[in-house]
Amino acid sequence: MNKIYKFSLSLALMSMLACGGASEKKTTENKTDSSEIKTENKPKEPEAKESSEKDGVLTRSLVGAWEMQESEGKTNFTRMDFKEDAKSFEGGGGMFAAEGTYTVENGKLIIKTKGTVPDPEIGKEFNETFTIVQITDTMPYKLTLKDAEGKVLNFALTASYGD
Repeated sequence: MNKIYKFSLSLALMSMLACGGASEKKTTENKTDSSEIKTENKPKEPEAKESSEKDGVLTRSLVGAWEMQESEGKTNFTRMDFKEDAKSFEGGGGMFAAEGTYTVENGKLIIKTKGTVPDPEIGKEFNETFTIVQITDTMPYKLTLKDAEGKVLNFALTASYGD
């Protein structure tokens, strides 16, 4: 009798497991008008939000005056001044000076300026784009950029505004 009891119990468990497997299949596949619809794990869209938040943090971190240190690359800007309004920019080096705006998009610093000091092309618009490699959040504050040719530009914070 004990063998019959164990056999019956085994059959009952197998029946339960079989039913459980069938209901699991129904949750992953739905039928509508004889066509199958399978649910897929589509990525949500946090990347755009994360990128936007990251760009905001980078923009706030740039605010201040930066002086170029030893660098591989060259730019017209040996001095860059990012204003508190997170839009205004002043920069220059040697006899060159420029005013304009800046934005950060997808980890890239985009500077749009007009030359203002002795320059054969006074008033000409200049656009430069740099990849932001690093901004340190502890002293001494350093900014590392890469120019369009992949050359590294190093800056040190010389004046901080706001926070």
